[in-house]
Amino acid sequence: MRIQRQCETFAYRIARELPPVDSVTPMPDNFPGTGQDWLERTVALENMLEAFNKQGIDSRTWHGKKNPITGEHEYSPERLAQHETVMNHFRPHIDAVPKNGEAHLLAGLGGAGKTTILRQLGIHTEPGRPEPMTHFALSADNNKDVMVDNDMVPPIQWLAQQYPDLVPRNRRGELYDFTPMELSSLIQNESRDLANRQAQEAYKVRANVVWDYRMGTHDSAIQHLDALDKHGYTRKGAIFVDVTPNTSRQRGIKRHIDGMSQFYRRHTMSPVDPKYKPARRGGRRLPLFATTDLHPKDPASGELSSSGEAFKKLVTETPHRLNAGWLHINNEDFTNPIIRSTGGQWAGLSQLPQQPMQQPPVRAAGRILMADLDTADPHSVLSLLDAYRDGQLSFPNLVEAIVARYEQIKGVDQHPERAEWSSFDRDEMMPEEDNGWWITAAVWSGVLSQEQAQLIKDEVKRRVIL
Repeated sequence: MRIQRQCETFAYRIARELPPVDSVTPMPDNFPGTGQDWLERTVALENMLEAFNKQGIDSRTWHGKKNPITGEHEYSPERLAQHETVMNHFRPHIDAVPKNGEAHLLAGLGGAGKTTILRQLGIHTEPGRPEPMTHFALSADNNKDVMVDNDMVPPIQWLAQQYPDLVPRNRRGELYDFTPMELSSLIQNESRDLANRQAQEAYKVRANVVWDYRMGTHDSAIQHLDALDKHGYTRKGAIFVDVTPNTSRQRGIKRHIDGMSQFYRRHTMSPVDPKYKPARRGGRRLPLFATTDLHPKDPASGELSSSGEAFKKLVTETPHRLNAGWLHINNEDFTNPIIRSTGGQWAGLSQLPQQPMQQPPVRAAGRILMADLDTADPHSVLSLLDAYRDGQLSFPNLVEAIVARYEQIKGVDQHPERAEWSSFDRDEMMPEEDNGWWITAAVWSGVLSQEQAQLIKDEVKRRVIL
């Protein structure tokens, strides 16, 4: 009963806090923000994922068996072939990073903001960004994205056939349309197995790596350090980004809602190229059962989570093993990370450095961030900036066109409670080619001056964001 009540608490909070959906835009009944249907859908999803977890049913169950001697899971030949598809996706990334034998343990709860902190430290793990990769990220979550894109998460119809007692239906007797990413906890263990395979390949060439994980125990950190030592890694560090379990939950809920909002809006606002894979993923759901035992074991420890306690033990008992330094950051407030303790190369660091991004041309950045889209909407902000760059629009006409574009989509994408430029800038529910970030990118590439960009933003604030 405890989990059921907790699920309902969060589901009601979701339904209550979201803004109303624009009545002109047709949305599915279960679209985030439409109240009871979304509430029931969320509770049904949580209960189903918890039931599968309690019975030990996941993708390992469907695609192999556990070796009784070694204790390792052995996958079927068909599933191993799919694993190779995932591995082949990441191998070029391993090849691309320097081979300096440097590794960092990047730990923290989901939603802590670990990757953002890494960027500020000049450690880049994301392919396709303007900054070249410095390290390869060993991450179960990264594998999930690729597994979903390659149809490695079974559809809800198949699950209902195999486990009719575990898969819920709505009041009309219909299956819920759970998206692949909402079901991604069912491939959690398998995606971790793939991360371990990637680690072995990276270790062989001493590729720079970052282990991105929760650090549930001190022992897990020691095991990673032992493996790195065994393969000749000479520089090892650790970074812990701490938030409370409640903050982790709330950010996970927002991530789920944002992903589902993007999923539905992409299928209702405009035609989307089917090759644009993120459009079909949906929102990743971090099940509540996975976040119920993360509070500090010792209330007097001063840590925000049990993972924080594990990290504290690591840097207290074995700091000599972290010769590349260590850093402990409280990131409860995204806008004001607080450095709690440091060591090694980061000893005495009182403020995170602001790393300047390289300045890509607008179109080049477009090819990076929208690599799966064949073309951009000719009326989008990105296309309008391109037209201005190519001399097809005067600056006054560019301003008017961007304002008109945002007026057109305001009713769908503006959140009334966010009466500021961030409603359009980097909003996850905005179509990428309409994101206000492109105005900043235009400044980087010299298409706009700082003054011109600010004028556009001021006009949008004055005329669109009331």
